[in-house]
Amino acid sequence: MKTRFDSMPRTDEPDKQGGSRKPKLFWLSVTLVGVGLLIVGVSVSLAEFRALLSRPPASFGVEQAQSLPTTEPTVPQEKQLPSAGADAQTTDDGASGIVTGEATGQPTATESLMDVQPTATATEELPTATPTAVPPTATLTATATPEPTATPLPPTPTPVPPTPTPRPGPPTRIVAPSISLDTKVVEVGWTLKEQGGTTYKIWTVADYAAGWHNESARPGEVGNMVITGHNNMRGEVFRNVVDLGPGDEIIVYVGDEAHTYVVESRLLLLEKGASAEDRANNAKWIGEFPDERLTLITCWPYTGNSHRVVVIAKPK
Repeated sequence: MKTRFDSMPRTDEPDKQGGSRKPKLFWLSVTLVGVGLLIVGVSVSLAEFRALLSRPPASFGVEQAQSLPTTEPTVPQEKQLPSAGADAQTTDDGASGIVTGEATGQPTATESLMDVQPTATATEELPTATPTAVPPTATLTATATPEPTATPLPPTPTPVPPTPTPRPGPPTRIVAPSISLDTKVVEVGWTLKEQGGTTYKIWTVADYAAGWHNESARPGEVGNMVITGHNNMRGEVFRNVVDLGPGDEIIVYVGDEAHTYVVESRLLLLEKGASAEDRANNAKWIGEFPDERLTLITCWPYTGNSHRVVVIAKPK
């Protein structure tokens, strides 16, 4: 038997099938209860969906475990409908065919609709969102790098040349006690002389005094101090120089300042008729030397001048 909800049967017409009105009311009640349950379920689902949307992402997983109240609406039990034969008397007036029910407690259609409506609606308590502490964002502060300050450099000191040590004065006197020599000393220079196509440097020999070569060292200086003198003419001041031997002292004065030397060696060198090479070797004794020394030069023998006497002395 089909039940149609869009067209309710008229109550003023007789029930052609006899007792079919009560089953229709039953199914109508069941349908309304189902619709009510569906509405409650949709409401609960929407509430849960809003709660999920309102929760912070950080606590979503934790609060999801807290389920909503599971209280379902209480569905009223179906009322047992009285049977048609026991509680109702049907009066057939024959003219209108109207069936009137006089049974007490029989629900009408309006009462059935009110009974199936739920009496209580479950109230959902939304969870409170727990505030999540957000760490402060580090703010980068640009620090200005100070520019280097130019520091003026101290002025470069101007090198001061060392004060030259004043040279000692030239010799002024020479004394050799072992040969009774005591004479003054004067400064002498040289001249150039050409002989046999060769130019020679000829030193001047002082008259009546010993002569100091002005390009040689001075008393007390490092180098070779050269003093010459005649042996057989013009004062003969170095006549006995040939007799000096090792260990004899020679004193050279610069004013009153005395410088003492000791003879180390004496040389007798052939000069007259010697080769150019030999004469060059003889000349080296009046040249430069790295040590402090005194060199005396004169001619020999007294009656000739064929040789040169060279006496070498070192500071005492």
